[in-house]
Amino acid sequence: MSEYQPIVDAIAGLQSNAFKDYFLPIGAIATSALVGFKAAKFAIGHQEDVKAEIGKIKALNRVIMDANAMRVSLLAHKATYFNILPCNPILRVFALKPTVGDFYTPKLDEVDLSFVSSHSTVLTTEFERWSNPMYIHALFTNYKSLKMQWELFHQKRTEIESIIDDYALNQIDRDEMINGIGHPTLMKLTGLAELTINSTDQLLVELTCFCIAFPHFAKELISQEYQEKYGRIIEVRLPTASAIVDLLSLCTPVDYHVMSEIQGDTLAEIKRVYQPAF
Repeated sequence: MSEYQPIVDAIAGLQSNAFKDYFLPIGAIATSALVGFKAAKFAIGHQEDVKAEIGKIKALNRVIMDANAMRVSLLAHKATYFNILPCNPILRVFALKPTVGDFYTPKLDEVDLSFVSSHSTVLTTEFERWSNPMYIHALFTNYKSLKMQWELFHQKRTEIESIIDDYALNQIDRDEMINGIGHPTLMKLTGLAELTINSTDQLLVELTCFCIAFPHFAKELISQEYQEKYGRIIEVRLPTASAIVDLLSLCTPVDYHVMSEIQGDTLAEIKRVYQPAF
């Protein structure tokens, strides 16, 4: 007998079990892989949910901050003429002097708020107005239009600055001043001034209401847990000083009779166009 025979017999005597030797290890590996895949999928899904909710919080806070900045910008501008605005439409043009500093430019992309319309569960009567993305878009669009309106008015007013100065220094009389400006230009300036004054009054009220109400609606869109972990919705606290509160009042109305003479329209038509909406 070969000296290697005992070794050969020992190897031949081993009992082979296919399930234990092959399938069980493969199954264990597959199970571990499946558990790992599900855990990774859950973790990635959770991270995506968190990222989406943080994005919503940032978008909601951005619209609140932008709306408040627009409101403050209009208040600062209105403060320069609110207490000195006469009724005479020509003198109103003189009172609306260019201010130091530009109007605030909103940074929000309204598309970032597209998720708002999908939250039908909170679109109650109380929040219906503020939860409409189209209303928010209109609010921002109206502000941008008003900003351009003011810029156009100041540009046109600057073009007649020398005539205004001469009139203010009593170097020319009223008729000479009007002739110097030109009636077509005077019509445009007085009309533009009045529309701009009224639009500023109305938009200030809208923005103030929005700044108060929208944060309450926004809180309903984000769970309390996410707000506590990743950032709360900003609340706007309005100043209570009487000088600031008074700026939300409507400006002194224009003299519609004089405005009618300048524009060449009937008194009824002038009131229809230039009378404040509220």
